[in-house]
Amino acid sequence: MKVLGICFSHRKNGNSEILLREALKGSRECGAKTEFMSLRNKKIQPCIGCFKCKDKGVCSQKDDMQAIYPKLLEADGIIFATPVYFYSLSGMGKAFIDRTFALKSPELRLMNKVGAAITVGSSSGNISTLHTFNMFFLTNHMVTTDYVAGYASNKGTIKKHRHAMLGAYELGRLVSLIMSNGFEYPAEFNMALYLLVKEKYGIHMSPFENVGGFETSR
Repeated sequence: MKVLGICFSHRKNGNSEILLREALKGSRECGAKTEFMSLRNKKIQPCIGCFKCKDKGVCSQKDDMQAIYPKLLEADGIIFATPVYFYSLSGMGKAFIDRTFALKSPELRLMNKVGAAITVGSSSGNISTLHTFNMFFLTNHMVTTDYVAGYASNKGTIKKHRHAMLGAYELGRLVSLIMSNGFEYPAEFNMALYLLVKEKYGIHMSPFENVGGFETSR
């Protein structure tokens, strides 16, 4: 049971990476082997729409995606994390998503893998960004879980958004537990993740609803 976490942020140790590492920690604590991957130093060209991959499922472009494809195929669960740029994914994140088109031929090769998503926006754009991930999971016939929407701007300030930190940890747990539970949601996750964090830890999704504003990290 392996969970692959892919970070779409250009920042080293940035907010998206912090949440993703929390998620992978949760996955490990539930028995999964995990791998963290950053696209920060990867060379990933945009899809050029040549459709050469439709015959054998092999992308014609020779860049760092060629080494990433096997990791996607080997993983049982995939967690994406991205900052919000203009109400959507980061540029390299979108290029990455587009290039996974090669994995849809000759059949859906990501089918039945477990998927989850994390986004971080300064004020808005999380939901529109999550839409892209949801369509990715749906069109690849993956098993979707839940999401975490964090709010932060300056590097590292996501640690003050305790709901997002705890949510990421629980999201990672959920990904592993679904895989080990025969692709069924465990009984403890019988509510939306944002509500579960509120019930379990007493932390509201909005920091303004918590006494004293932003909470410190767990």
